[in-house]
Amino acid sequence: MKSPGNRERGVAILMALVILAIAAGITSALLWDRSLSVHRSALLAAQRQAWQYDLGAEAWVEQILKRSAGKNDTLGSAWAQHLPPLPVQGGVIVGGVEDLQGRLNLNDLIGNKGTTDTTTLAALKRLLTILQINPDVANAIADWADANDNVTSPGGAESGYYASLDPPYAPANGRFYSVSTLRLVKGVTPQIYARLAPYVTALPETNTPININTAPAPVLAAIIPDFSLARAKSLVARRGKGGFQSIAQFKKELHRNIVFPLSLKSTYFLLKVTTTIGSTQLSLYSVIFRNDQGQVQSIARSLAPT
Repeated sequence: MKSPGNRERGVAILMALVILAIAAGITSALLWDRSLSVHRSALLAAQRQAWQYDLGAEAWVEQILKRSAGKNDTLGSAWAQHLPPLPVQGGVIVGGVEDLQGRLNLNDLIGNKGTTDTTTLAALKRLLTILQINPDVANAIADWADANDNVTSPGGAESGYYASLDPPYAPANGRFYSVSTLRLVKGVTPQIYARLAPYVTALPETNTPININTAPAPVLAAIIPDFSLARAKSLVARRGKGGFQSIAQFKKELHRNIVFPLSLKSTYFLLKVTTTIGSTQLSLYSVIFRNDQGQVQSIARSLAPT
């Protein structure tokens, strides 16, 4: 039989072990919190550094665009050259610039009075057909933006359709602020959006001309009535990086009149730049405006495609 003294010593040892275990647990938790804090601080520092590099790339592109103001914009222009990865301290920058006026402007669908522009709607339907998308989706896109609540058939949708969804929401009945808004439109599935998005834009102006020197073949085929994609591809090949020298030369190649507004110069550009520092990656999507006088500024920035 154990003496009371032995029992007391046993309890004391047990209590000491419990206290030691608790202390070890607290120490481990503090070290883990400190490790997380250090990692979080390093991550935030890398993100801030990457953001500054992205903004630096934007400023650099703005200077390139400024120097080319007043000249024809082609795929051979300085701003259109895709640079190889640029090494920076701790990482690398990759990116490039696209001409947004080589795309079809969704906001041209609606005229000043809030009614549908038939020329742009017809072009959008041709573009959808070229991309193997049901052209009736164009009616739903136009209904999303027009000011009335009248459904355009076939395929259109107004407030009644969107109110029946779960959760319900309302159509914009106004301009597109982002191409990504198309995801909300009836009939635009993720697959359809992925196919259509590279060929459309959402510029803040209406009646914007298409730059015939930067527009890809599907867009050219869409704005030229009764013009096949194969012929548009042949036209793009003949255009080359130097582009057409005049709109008259372009129309001579077609042997037909085009009512869609055309241009050799552009005002809106999209910079896509990604900076990678260690395991941190930060992308910037910047819409850049440039006028004929060479004034250049970013009018919209996003960390995701818009």
